[in-house]
Amino acid sequence: MARPSSIGEIRNVLILEADQFSADTLCQASGMVFPEATFKVAGRLSAATLLADAVSFDLLVTGIHLADGNTIDFLAAGVGRRQFGRVLVVTAHREQWVLQSLRDLGVDGVFDMGNEGLAQFQEALRVVAAGCTYWSAGILELLRRHR
Repeated sequence: MARPSSIGEIRNVLILEADQFSADTLCQASGMVFPEATFKVAGRLSAATLLADAVSFDLLVTGIHLADGNTIDFLAAGVGRRQFGRVLVVTAHREQWVLQSLRDLGVDGVFDMGNEGLAQFQEALRVVAAGCTYWSAGILELLRRHR
């Protein structure tokens, strides 16, 4: 799959989040950045896999922990990187193993939802859609301190 490099190239977005309220919030905020995109929402990895088998997604916006597993294992298995053009992880987790795993997986962005607001999230979406990497400043600082 070709990786999108601009906001206009983001046509299909999958929001993968266990909490329905969070998923709706992410979907609405993403819709403001990508008004022409089509959005699908899944609360389980199994549902995300089925959707990704049927539709080519330009962007995956995902939390970490879902009822049937975690996104790190999903991405490590290669499913996510083959089936999604870009990946933005939205998390409040600050555990070193989580952050290092995401770094090792080469995700396109990690957004710290515990310390950044809606405007920052939308900026993270724009940066990732433009083909760049976005890591929240607080998360980068944690990684530096743990080195």
